[in-house]
Amino acid sequence: MPELLDDGQTLHHSALPAQVQPLRPKAGVEEGVRWPLGHDDVEAWMERVPWRFARTAPTNPHEYSLRRRQDERAFFLVLLHIRERGYQQWYDGRVYTAYDVGEYFLWSMQDPVPTTILINRKFRDPEKRARLAEEKTGKSREELGLEIEPTEHREVGASRAVQPTLTDAIAGTGLA
Repeated sequence: MPELLDDGQTLHHSALPAQVQPLRPKAGVEEGVRWPLGHDDVEAWMERVPWRFARTAPTNPHEYSLRRRQDERAFFLVLLHIRERGYQQWYDGRVYTAYDVGEYFLWSMQDPVPTTILINRKFRDPEKRARLAEEKTGKSREELGLEIEPTEHREVGASRAVQPTLTDAIAGTGLA
């Protein structure tokens, strides 16, 4: 299946960088995952997939889940759900789309959908973030320079979605 590029050119998926080429998931393909997802579906997905601590960013304690380590279809459906139902927030001078699930919020790096390789999660509670970093790095929060005060999430504008809503666009196409 060809990928459509920004300039209108098509590119076969085998010509994509190895990191974003479709792979068979380590776990079995999930049956019955249908679009649109509900909040409960995202919570269940979050419980099923493997999470890794982001060791290269200990001062921003969070975890990530790689697309290649799970059912790719479920990954993309969750990614679309985050981008449709999430809210925009600033972090380090950039705008991201975040989505709250339980005591976490999820976000991706705003790459185009076909090239997105991971979804991040982070505790909303700064104290839990600090404990996660201490546990995973073996360093104290002081050594890491972590702040414990709550961070304000600043929403950007009135719109809560970064990408156009896809739910209506794919209804009846058989992709859902």
